[in-house]
Amino acid sequence: MKVFLDTGALLWLLEGNETRAESVRQQLSFWLDRGFEFGTSTQTLAELLVHPKAHDDTTSQYRYRVLLGEMISGPFLSMDDQAAELSAEFVAKHGMDMPTASQLAVAVVCGFDVFYTTQDIPPGVSYCQVQQCFGGDVDIRPQSRPKRRKLLQ
Repeated sequence: MKVFLDTGALLWLLEGNETRAESVRQQLSFWLDRGFEFGTSTQTLAELLVHPKAHDDTTSQYRYRVLLGEMISGPFLSMDDQAAELSAEFVAKHGMDMPTASQLAVAVVCGFDVFYTTQDIPPGVSYCQVQQCFGGDVDIRPQSRPKRRKLLQ
């Protein structure tokens, strides 16, 4: 199984209060113990680095890059035209915010099985299972799935 890590979950792990960090830690450990693979996007890296860069905190910048490098099972993924179309649909038809819609679209187009997030995702939006950090599983069963193809690196 492949799990896409949205930025919020990683922020909770790295900067959240202990309750939130522990919740994420437990879920990630559960998946790691079962051999799940993790991936994320260049957008996640950018969002994680905003606060450390604003404070010239090179230690946190390095720590975040190392953590991501150790967790993900391949290169950072980027949005392509197919993900852009799907992301725009999520925003236009379901009122999602663009950052979350973009992340979810990349996860869907790249064929991830689970999207791990802190955000509420409206039912019927995704083509993969949404796992929220709090609130349990939301099982999404699509009618059809867009063709999978690897995004530009």
